[in-house]
Amino acid sequence: MSAKNRAQEASKRGTSLPHNYEMYRFKIPKCVLSLTPPAKQAQLEEIDQLLKRKASQLSASLTPTSSREFLTTKRQCLDLEEQKFILLYNGLREAFEKGDLKKDDYQILVKECFEQRAKVTQESVTVARAGARIVQKLSQEELLKEPDMTAAYANLLSMIYKSVERPAGYEVRDQHKHTAWKEDIRYHYANYHPDDDELLWCPIMQRYAGSDCRIVAHIVPHSLGFCNVGILFGEPDNGIDLIWSRQNGIAITSQLEKQFDKGDFILIPDSSEISKPQEYRFVLMNEKLRAYPVGDSDIKYGQLERRLVWKNDERPGARFLYFHFVSALLRYQKFEKSGWAESFLNQRTGTIWASPGPYLKRSVLRKLGEYLGDVETEQKFSLGTFDSLEGQSSVTDIDEELAAKDIGSLDIENYQWAIASGS
Repeated sequence: MSAKNRAQEASKRGTSLPHNYEMYRFKIPKCVLSLTPPAKQAQLEEIDQLLKRKASQLSASLTPTSSREFLTTKRQCLDLEEQKFILLYNGLREAFEKGDLKKDDYQILVKECFEQRAKVTQESVTVARAGARIVQKLSQEELLKEPDMTAAYANLLSMIYKSVERPAGYEVRDQHKHTAWKEDIRYHYANYHPDDDELLWCPIMQRYAGSDCRIVAHIVPHSLGFCNVGILFGEPDNGIDLIWSRQNGIAITSQLEKQFDKGDFILIPDSSEISKPQEYRFVLMNEKLRAYPVGDSDIKYGQLERRLVWKNDERPGARFLYFHFVSALLRYQKFEKSGWAESFLNQRTGTIWASPGPYLKRSVLRKLGEYLGDVETEQKFSLGTFDSLEGQSSVTDIDEELAAKDIGSLDIENYQWAIASGS
């Protein structure tokens, strides 16, 4: 629909919202609310009352001449919705830590809590990023003529209510580029069998198989978006090159791709020795898989906990594997009691990460940890972060916060959060 048609539709609606818009959507069932401590229940009830008042304000501000007021109140409502799910998570976690909530019940409820919160976050990020552009455009128009508030209002509504594609339209994966990238990865890591181009090597399974059984996977997903990835790694103008880097790919058995994306296993530096090229080993995160075979093979997931075997000296980028490692730990941590991550890795490797380096922007990682369950990242991941890179363009605190929230919500949406069972 063109901007003109959207404006006409907005005029026809007058002060009415689209019929499918619900002002007050994210309600917590009373049976779930009752599982949290009384103090948290009181706080959640207070937020509900605030939301009702804000919703009333939002309805009152819906005229084509009040887009700014609508935007401001809408963001306030979304902020309250986010606070509500943070309180709910903290309440459920407190009950779990005290033993008042069984682990299985806790994991299911937390998973649902964060899935709901992800929906709020994605709408909040869309409003923040699109709203700023609309307000800027209105400010420019006011200098020249009476602004077309109706068109701007309609454009804002369409941005909020439509199903937002992930990633953004201009970042949608180009199939030709993706095909060329995958072929480049196979040659870069010498995955092809020297005598048979139909066979490809998997460094995890440590065997050749037909090309239909092998896949080239992104380590840091393309779906996170160029902008978010650039900010995460401290290179805001270089996101596209980071996503399509040779070091951001790995050729593995197709059955392992989904497990890799979900964080069912991680690839970490082999702490037994420091070497160049860096060697990596497989660590199983999801204990439920340990006794099961990988696809139709005769190898069980538990047998993969060993050093990977490569066909040349090329290795994936440590910073990309570090992000995969961090996101997996953050994803699992909220389903377990405090101290789980350190205990889990110390039992298997004796350390969190054996190869320190400036991998991720410290402030972005801190915000990501806060979003994914108020996880303290400084102590766990400080040796793999940096404050800034010399010569890189500046990024505002708001940009970092939006990127962290977007990455966190996409993490929930894309990988559906496997539930750990190792403790």
